[in-house]
Amino acid sequence: MRRMTARFTRRVRHASVSTFAALAVAACEAGGGLQGTVVHPPKELPAFEFAIADGGTYSTEPESGRPMVVIFGYTHCPDVCPTTLAEWKRVKTGLGADGARVRFLFVSVDRDRDTPAISQQYAARFDPSFTGVTGDSATIDRMQRAFGVASFHEHAAPPTAPGDSSRDSVPNSARYNVNHTTATFLLDDRGRMVSVHSPGSGWGALAANLERLL
Repeated sequence: MRRMTARFTRRVRHASVSTFAALAVAACEAGGGLQGTVVHPPKELPAFEFAIADGGTYSTEPESGRPMVVIFGYTHCPDVCPTTLAEWKRVKTGLGADGARVRFLFVSVDRDRDTPAISQQYAARFDPSFTGVTGDSATIDRMQRAFGVASFHEHAAPPTAPGDSSRDSVPNSARYNVNHTTATFLLDDRGRMVSVHSPGSGWGALAANLERLL
């Protein structure tokens, strides 16, 4: 299953780059000195609102002086999501006090298993300031279209083998991976997408871009 996920990750990463081919230029000095895959000109995005665990709402509406970092994933992700969120933590720590001004957002696309509470708890494991959200199908689908990303369920895992006690209590219907675009998106404080960062490309460009935006 991990091998299948890795193959999909490569395919979706390629698809994500293709999606932004008309907008992005990979350069060290483009789009106001930003690094990595720069979206030029910046892509305007609508704001989205999510119900959160405490009964309130979370909005992606821009906040002055506060850029936003976004990833789409799910809490059962075996590799990319936890690795990326751990790297976000390192990036935030490296920014020092300025890191508190960055809005780090994890958006779960696994609506069947991830509730607002589960999504928030997952994100907060990596840093208490990270926000995790999920929403209804219409909201998630609109947000994915706006960002140019995709996700879909794999087939359920094979039935539990006899004697596999570690999985006996988990229904087969709950055993599946969600294939999803793995890129991290950086939005400026006007809510515009300014750069895209792929896993494995190193996070120095994201850190440098955040320093420039803060």
